Amino acid sequence: SDLLATPPTQATGPDGGPVDLRRAALSGEPPLRLASNIVSVGDRPEVPGIRCEKGHFNHPKAPNCLRCGRPIPPGAPQANGPRPSIGDLLADDGSVWGLASGCLIGAEPGAAPEVQAGALQPISMRSGANHAMSPVHAEIQIRGWSAFVVDRGAEGGTWWQGPGSQAWDKLGRNEQRELPNGSHVSCGGRVLTYLSAWPA
Repeated sequence: SDLLATPPTQATGPDGGPVDLRRAALSGEPPLRLASNIVSVGDRPEVPGIRCEKGHFNHPKAPNCLRCGRPIPPGAPQANGPRPSIGDLLADDGSVWGLASGCLIGAEPGAAPEVQAGALQPISMRSGANHAMSPVHAEIQIRGWSAFVVDRGAEGGTWWQGPGSQAWDKLGRNEQRELPNGSHVSCGGRVLTYLSAWPA
């Protein structure tokens, strides 16, 4: 229907009021709940990266270690290692999912074969008002150090908004779009924001 195909302009918070994540500022305080499961090092794919002097594994272009903050000198040698979480997905209700692995977003993603096999983590969400959320609506894939949203052919579609943009783009069936830091994804009238661990 036209209603289901209408791009979201605002997210809805738990109290039913509007939440515009494009203008939201993170407080830096700890009330947000972590909704993802811990992924063990053995489950992480190996990717090229660099290590700080303490041995912490980082993005190959990181100027400072994400864990200890020590500067990493330019030209540090690359080596393969288990990829840490590349960032987080922040939902419009305050839930946070760490992206150590890919995800399926939907009303019942836990029943999907990819989740049952342990290849993807589920992000279960109810739809926003006047929208529909499919059992499996969209997928977040991680390749290398980058995240991509992929439409899974759901009713109402998957929407993408780049950082700093005011416009939503509807993805075609099975279309994918890379997620730069600060970009937004909307499924079923709900909004998730990608926060990269290495925004630079």
